[in-house]
Amino acid sequence: MLNRNILVLGEPTLSERAALFNWGLRVGGALLMGVRVGLGRSVRHWSMLPVTIAGVLLAAGVALASVDPASAPDSHRQAALLVFLGGWFTCALFTAALWLAKPARLARWLAVPSWPATLTFAIFLWLPSLLEGSVFVAVTAWVLTFCWSTFSPFRL
Repeated sequence: MLNRNILVLGEPTLSERAALFNWGLRVGGALLMGVRVGLGRSVRHWSMLPVTIAGVLLAAGVALASVDPASAPDSHRQAALLVFLGGWFTCALFTAALWLAKPARLARWLAVPSWPATLTFAIFLWLPSLLEGSVFVAVTAWVLTFCWSTFSPFRL
């Protein structure tokens, strides 16, 4: 049910606010691209280059998924695959980069919440019947944990 609801949000024939949702994806994709490049530049370690590239592909996929609705399945499927593959690689490579780079600005324990996000992406890619919402929840939890740890004055 949740998988269908997320897919329907951007479909103009099924949602009254599809245009707003799709513009949100475009703007969000552009912002996410900036965040991924900024994160890669802030750590300044070779291990962050693949993370940055995968993150930029993920962000591009988010923006492209809004261009063609699900009623154009071929192009939408390619954009969605870019999102899910980019997300999977971003999470997995970020986890590895935290252990390799040991950046002073980022706590190494941030690798812990990125594992469920990585596994959720992997499971979704191999078993597409899994709810798309589970990827959304895992990634949102990872991003919120990362932001709290990085920007909060009450860091662990």
